[in-house]
Amino acid sequence: MQLLLRFVFGVLISIYLTVGAIGQPVKLHEMWVKTYGKWRAVLYQNHENSKLFCAAETKGDIKAQFRIVNYFSGDSFIEVFGLGLKVKLNNPTQSISKKFTFKFDGDKTIRLVGGIDEFSIYYDLKDESETKYIYERLSEKKTLIVFDDNEKIEAKFSLSGSGKAIKRMLQCIKEKG
Repeated sequence: MQLLLRFVFGVLISIYLTVGAIGQPVKLHEMWVKTYGKWRAVLYQNHENSKLFCAAETKGDIKAQFRIVNYFSGDSFIEVFGLGLKVKLNNPTQSISKKFTFKFDGDKTIRLVGGIDEFSIYYDLKDESETKYIYERLSEKKTLIVFDDNEKIEAKFSLSGSGKAIKRMLQCIKEKG
Protein backbone atom coordinates (compact mmCIF):
# COMPACT_ATOMS: atom_id res chain seq x y z
CA MET A 1 0.00 0.00 0.00
CA GLN A 2 2.83 2.39 0.90
CA LEU A 3 4.50 1.69 -2.46
CA LEU A 4 1.24 2.46 -4.29
CA LEU A 5 0.82 5.75 -2.39
CA ARG A 6 4.44 6.69 -3.17
CA PHE A 7 3.86 5.96 -6.86
CA VAL A 8 0.64 8.02 -6.96
CA PHE A 9 2.29 10.92 -5.10
CA GLY A 10 5.27 10.84 -7.48
CA VAL A 11 2.98 10.82 -10.51
CA LEU A 12 1.02 13.81 -9.18
CA ILE A 13 4.20 15.80 -8.51
CA SER A 14 5.54 14.98 -11.97
CA ILE A 15 2.31 16.05 -13.61
CA TYR A 16 2.23 19.31 -11.70
CA LEU A 17 5.88 20.10 -12.47
CA THR A 18 5.51 19.13 -16.13
CA VAL A 19 1.98 20.22 -17.00
CA GLY A 20 1.18 22.78 -14.32
CA ALA A 21 -2.04 23.32 -12.48
CA ILE A 22 -4.13 24.40 -15.45
CA GLY A 23 -3.43 21.57 -17.90
CA GLN A 24 -1.20 23.52 -20.27
CA PRO A 25 2.41 22.65 -21.06
CA VAL A 26 4.66 24.61 -18.73
CA LYS A 27 6.54 27.55 -20.22
CA LEU A 28 10.26 27.24 -19.63
CA HIS A 29 13.07 29.77 -19.82
CA GLU A 30 16.54 28.52 -20.78
CA MET A 31 19.09 30.01 -18.35
CA TRP A 32 22.03 28.37 -20.15
CA VAL A 33 22.49 25.65 -22.81
CA LYS A 34 25.46 23.40 -23.64
CA THR A 35 25.24 21.31 -26.83
CA TYR A 36 26.89 17.89 -27.18
CA GLY A 37 26.24 16.18 -30.50
CA LYS A 38 22.48 15.69 -30.81
CA TRP A 39 21.95 16.34 -27.08
CA ARG A 40 21.80 19.43 -24.90
CA ALA A 41 22.34 20.05 -21.20
CA VAL A 42 20.09 22.90 -20.07
CA LEU A 43 19.39 24.87 -16.92
CA TYR A 44 15.71 25.81 -17.10
CA GLN A 45 13.47 28.05 -15.07
CA ASN A 46 9.88 26.87 -14.83
CA HIS A 47 7.64 29.96 -15.30
CA GLU A 48 4.77 28.27 -13.47
CA ASN A 49 6.57 28.08 -10.12
CA SER A 50 9.92 29.88 -10.79
CA LYS A 51 11.84 26.72 -9.85
CA LEU A 52 15.09 25.89 -11.58
CA PHE A 53 15.93 22.45 -12.92
CA CYS A 54 18.72 20.85 -14.89
CA ALA A 55 17.96 18.69 -17.90
CA ALA A 56 19.57 16.56 -20.57
CA GLU A 57 17.48 16.39 -23.73
CA THR A 58 17.30 15.63 -27.42
CA LYS A 59 14.87 15.75 -30.32
CA GLY A 60 13.83 12.60 -32.11
CA ASP A 61 13.24 11.56 -35.69
CA ILE A 62 9.70 12.96 -35.56
CA LYS A 63 8.48 15.87 -33.43
CA ALA A 64 9.14 13.92 -30.25
CA GLN A 65 11.53 15.08 -27.55
CA PHE A 66 13.25 13.09 -24.81
CA ARG A 67 14.15 14.90 -21.59
CA ILE A 68 15.67 13.90 -18.27
CA VAL A 69 14.50 16.41 -15.64
CA ASN A 70 16.30 16.95 -12.33
CA TYR A 71 14.92 19.52 -9.88
CA PHE A 72 17.20 20.62 -7.05
CA SER A 73 14.58 19.25 -4.62
CA GLY A 74 15.58 15.75 -5.73
CA ASP A 75 12.54 15.11 -7.92
CA SER A 76 13.72 13.62 -11.21
CA PHE A 77 11.98 11.94 -14.11
CA ILE A 78 12.22 11.07 -17.77
CA GLU A 79 9.63 12.43 -20.14
CA VAL A 80 8.95 11.87 -23.82
CA PHE A 81 6.68 14.50 -25.33
CA GLY A 82 5.59 15.79 -28.74
CA LEU A 83 4.23 12.37 -29.66
CA GLY A 84 0.89 13.72 -30.88
CA LEU A 85 -0.85 11.88 -28.08
CA LYS A 86 -4.61 11.69 -28.38
CA VAL A 87 -5.25 11.14 -24.69
CA LYS A 88 -8.28 13.00 -23.34
CA LEU A 89 -8.53 13.11 -19.60
CA ASN A 90 -11.43 14.34 -17.47
CA ASN A 91 -9.09 16.41 -15.32
CA PRO A 92 -5.95 18.12 -16.69
CA THR A 93 -3.88 16.95 -13.71
CA GLN A 94 -5.08 13.35 -14.13
CA SER A 95 -2.75 10.72 -15.50
CA ILE A 96 -3.02 7.03 -16.11
CA SER A 97 -0.49 4.27 -15.71
CA LYS A 98 1.36 3.48 -18.93
CA LYS A 99 3.74 0.67 -19.84
CA PHE A 100 6.48 1.48 -22.30
CA THR A 101 9.82 0.05 -23.38
CA PHE A 102 13.22 1.56 -24.04
CA LYS A 103 15.25 -0.41 -26.56
CA PHE A 104 18.92 0.48 -27.07
CA ASP A 105 20.70 -0.32 -30.35
CA GLY A 106 18.07 -2.95 -31.09
CA ASP A 107 19.12 -5.27 -28.27
CA LYS A 108 19.17 -4.01 -24.67
CA THR A 109 15.64 -3.50 -23.37
CA ILE A 110 14.27 -1.74 -20.29
CA ARG A 111 10.55 -2.12 -19.58
CA LEU A 112 9.03 0.66 -17.50
CA VAL A 113 5.66 1.44 -15.98
CA GLY A 114 5.24 5.19 -15.79
CA GLY A 115 2.42 7.53 -16.61
CA ILE A 116 0.78 9.22 -19.55
CA ASP A 117 -1.00 12.53 -19.62
CA GLU A 118 -2.25 14.76 -22.43
CA PHE A 119 1.27 15.85 -23.34
CA SER A 120 3.78 13.14 -22.50
CA ILE A 121 4.75 9.76 -21.23
CA TYR A 122 7.00 9.90 -18.20
CA TYR A 123 8.80 7.79 -15.66
CA ASP A 124 9.85 8.88 -12.15
CA LEU A 125 13.49 8.16 -11.36
CA LYS A 126 13.32 7.12 -7.71
CA ASP A 127 15.68 4.19 -7.37
CA GLU A 128 19.35 5.25 -7.46
CA SER A 129 20.70 2.01 -8.95
CA GLU A 130 18.00 1.93 -11.64
CA THR A 131 18.66 5.58 -12.49
CA LYS A 132 22.40 4.89 -12.80
CA TYR A 133 21.66 1.90 -15.04
CA ILE A 134 19.40 3.97 -17.33
CA TYR A 135 21.97 6.80 -17.51
CA GLU A 136 24.71 4.29 -18.38
CA ARG A 137 22.65 2.76 -21.20
CA LEU A 138 21.79 6.22 -22.55
CA SER A 139 25.47 7.21 -22.38
CA GLU A 140 27.04 4.15 -24.00
CA LYS A 141 24.59 3.21 -26.74
CA LYS A 142 23.92 4.84 -30.13
CA THR A 143 20.14 4.72 -30.51
CA LEU A 144 17.09 4.71 -28.25
CA ILE A 145 13.70 3.56 -29.50
CA VAL A 146 10.65 4.08 -27.29
CA PHE A 147 7.85 1.55 -27.77
CA ASP A 148 4.36 1.64 -26.31
CA ASP A 149 2.88 -1.37 -24.51
CA ASN A 150 1.69 -2.79 -27.88
CA GLU A 151 5.27 -2.73 -29.25
CA LYS A 152 4.40 0.20 -31.55
CA ILE A 153 7.30 2.62 -32.02
CA GLU A 154 6.53 5.94 -30.37
CA ALA A 155 9.84 7.66 -31.13
CA LYS A 156 13.48 7.10 -32.05
CA PHE A 157 16.39 9.15 -30.66
CA SER A 158 20.08 9.44 -31.46
CA LEU A 159 22.26 9.09 -28.37
CA SER A 160 25.18 10.99 -29.93
CA GLY A 161 26.43 13.29 -27.18
CA SER A 162 24.08 11.91 -24.53
CA GLY A 163 26.87 10.85 -22.17
CA LYS A 164 28.40 14.34 -22.07
CA ALA A 165 24.97 15.99 -21.73
CA ILE A 166 24.01 13.69 -18.83
CA LYS A 167 27.37 14.30 -17.15
CA ARG A 168 26.88 18.09 -17.49
CA MET A 169 23.30 17.80 -16.17
CA LEU A 170 24.57 15.94 -13.09
CA GLN A 171 27.29 18.56 -12.62
CA CYS A 172 24.60 21.26 -12.84
CA ILE A 173 22.68 19.55 -10.01
CA LYS A 174 25.79 19.37 -7.80
CA GLU A 175 26.60 23.04 -8.44
CA LYS A 176 22.94 24.11 -8.16
CA GLY A 177 23.09 25.67 -11.62
